Amino acid sequence: MRKWGPLHPLLRFGTASGPDRSPSGRAGGDDDNWYVVMEAECAWDAEDGIMLVWRNGTTLSKVGPYNGHLTNKNAYGDETLRDVVYKARNTEYMTRIVELVSR
Repeated sequence: MRKWGPLHPLLRFGTASGPDRSPSGRAGGDDDNWYVVMEAECAWDAEDGIMLVWRNGTTLSKVGPYNGHLTNKNAYGDETLRDVVYKARNTEYMTRIVELVSR
């Protein structure tokens, strides 16, 4: 069986299971989902890099700098960010999760 090697020296994959943790280490609430996490270094933000998170492996749920949080709600301690994928400084550009219902 072939072992997975690194895809790129600056790219790392991992998985994490909820609940998301706040900086204080307290549980992040009622979140019992699991997450697939991709971290990478990037030219436009060499200090923080980029972090992409998929909830339950299927729904892109967070895009932003690597800050160790699986959700924007817990990263900023703000319940109104529960469904925010990308938190922009200008709310006009903020992206939210939209659940699609098949017909």
